[in-house]
Amino acid sequence: MIDTTSDIVIFDTKLKAERDYWLKRVASVTTTSGLLPDYQRNGSELREKAIVEIVVPRELSLKVSALAGGSPFLLYTTLMAALKVCLYKYTNHDLITVGSPPLQELVKTNALAILDRLDSEMLFQELLMKVRESLLEAYAH
Repeated sequence: MIDTTSDIVIFDTKLKAERDYWLKRVASVTTTSGLLPDYQRNGSELREKAIVEIVVPRELSLKVSALAGGSPFLLYTTLMAALKVCLYKYTNHDLITVGSPPLQELVKTNALAILDRLDSEMLFQELLMKVRESLLEAYAH
């Protein structure tokens, strides 16, 4: 027989720990990027999902895949790190936050906040390791 009271307490404790993790994690985000949209969007446009296809030259695709070692997760990490470098250069902010979808499509949740602090002295390989750790930690919570 399952003791539902103790199961609920364990579940509540885990949810509180997860909530506390995310509140602490995003507490350092105090500003917006400052990037301006190309045009004003209405509320329905913000809720619509879309797929945008980008054609990447084969040579560049092979180089990025080689950098990621052929791993889909590391390819995602590499692209996330490249996006963070671009945002760092566009915004001149050192703390870059990017939303990442949950790993499982069954999970209906908001994007996970992937926060990383960048600096101009950081090597791309260092950033890759930092972003990888941030992604793993976020998905664990």
